[in-house]
Amino acid sequence: MPVTTTPVTTPATTTAATMPADTTTPATTTPAPSRNTAPMVDTDAGEFYPAGTIVMVDLDGDGMDEEIYYDETDLVVNGKSYKEIYEQVFMNSPNQEHFVVADIDNVDPTRQLGILTDGPSEDYETFFFNYSNGELFDIGSVPAWMEDPANAFDGEGYIYGPKRLSVIQTWYAPARWKLESGILDAPYDIYHVLFYEYQETVVLKEELPIYTNMDDPEPSDTMQPQNVEFLATDNKNWVQLKGEDDTVGWFKFYDWDYMVDLDKTAMEVFDNLSMAD
Repeated sequence: MPVTTTPVTTPATTTAATMPADTTTPATTTPAPSRNTAPMVDTDAGEFYPAGTIVMVDLDGDGMDEEIYYDETDLVVNGKSYKEIYEQVFMNSPNQEHFVVADIDNVDPTRQLGILTDGPSEDYETFFFNYSNGELFDIGSVPAWMEDPANAFDGEGYIYGPKRLSVIQTWYAPARWKLESGILDAPYDIYHVLFYEYQETVVLKEELPIYTNMDDPEPSDTMQPQNVEFLATDNKNWVQLKGEDDTVGWFKFYDWDYMVDLDKTAMEVFDNLSMAD
């Protein structure tokens, strides 16, 4: 649902917008933010808005815009500070450049407010909130950073973004979540891995039994030591890889990185695995 906005016609040089009331900080110590009704990225389902400006968006679907202010110190909706929510999010290094307003499910007229965070060690997370009956409510989070709001929300209840996988190494894949009595994981059967330019080439150091398909009872071939790429995973017990010689297959593991057919860990079998923390 597109955001209905009203352009501000008064020049900023003659009339400064005032910051929502804050009883804990004198107005003279905080520069007055500019008023901004236009999103940085305008799509049907999700928009980025810049931090440090007053933004007018109808969050609760009552036909009247809420006044939203977000910066590096506070989150304010209709003059009420939600500093306790901000401080909860602040522990995860919130983004100080912009925030998200999304229509996650266009069946109802409401829109959700999203605060993006970098996490303690680039463990990205986006926190979402509903606004109802004059209050802001936490509805959950996704372990992803909404880099592209144009493609992050489909308006049918799903949220899309890069997810940190939980097996073998530190890596990411496109993933999705569902807004349904909160935000829940909506897992794929197979995650196709994202590649980054800074990644080192993974090296297979010894012969590796490989399977044609996941869940095959026995290996069908052996991959020789060489440079490899990880292509996909079920994020549970299987990883698909491709060698420089174009050999493709799956290997099996348990307990994060225990290589079943070699009785070794992935760190012992491969060089240059990414371990961010």
